[in-house]
Order: sequence, then structure tokens, then C-alpha cells
Amino acid sequence: MSFEETLFIQKSKLRFVIQELDNLESELEGVTINSNEELLKVSLEESKKAYMEILDAFYVFSPQKIEKVKEDLNIKLDLNLMKEVIRAIQSAPIKKAIYVTYSLYYLSLIMLPHAIVTRYPDNNHNPLEIYNKNLPLIQLFGDMVEIMEKTLSKLENLLRG
Repeated sequence: MSFEETLFIQKSKLRFVIQELDNLESELEGVTINSNEELLKVSLEESKKAYMEILDAFYVFSPQKIEKVKEDLNIKLDLNLMKEVIRAIQSAPIKKAIYVTYSLYYLSLIMLPHAIVTRYPDNNHNPLEIYNKNLPLIQLFGDMVEIMEKTLSKLENLLRG
């Protein structure tokens, strides 16, 4: 693979990431969890069962510790905790944190190959020859900047509380 190929991300893949982040933002804004008490009780029991199955997988390594964790789980994982978790998930800060985390992850994957070459060009690779209108990243640069600005704004809001 040539040096230029390592920097080339298909336009369709960049559009996919942009669309995924837009979809994520819309989905997060629409997130509501039904807090019907009967449904929460069922969900609580299903969650406990799933956690117990996971713990059972580790039982052979330390039976006493696993039994203690199971006891604690049965006591502490209750309906009130489930309601607190639901309130937290539905809160704006959690939604912003989820969006920021996903967008920073995707942006880092896209931008990482470009970090070194643009700062430290060598004799064989001139960034001015690579970063032109043929590079999909340049073609979609406005969209990428929009995502970055939105992400930084949400991050700033989170940090300011």
C-alpha cells in the first residue's frame, strides 16, 4: 500500500460516518425509556439473571468472592437504582457525553493517518501534493468541521456543567 493510499478514505465511508453521527444525535434526542413500574420489575429481574450468568462463568476462579458479589448484586440492584439509571440515561448530559465519545472516536480514526504527515513532511511526501480537491477528506471538509464544532460545543457544555 502506498503512502497516499493510507491517507485515502473513500468518500462513501466518510459520508457513512457523517450520517451515523447525525443519526446518533437524532436518536439520542428522541430517547425515552418507559418507566412503567411493572416493566421495570421485569427488566430488573432479567438484568439480575444476566449478571448472575456472567458471574457463574467466573465461579470456578473464586467461589467465595463470586458468592459475595452475587449477594451484593441482589441487595443493591433494585427498583430504585433502575429508576436512577433511567433518569440518568434520559438526561441531557449523558446524551451529550455519548455523542461526544462516539464522534471523537470516529474523528480520531479518520484523522489519525493525517496527524504525522502534515506536521512532519519528509522529502518523499509533500502534503501540498496530497491534500487537494481529489482527496475525499477535503471534499467533505465542511461537513467534518461541522461535526468537530458540534462535538467541541457539546464537550464544552459538559465540562462547564
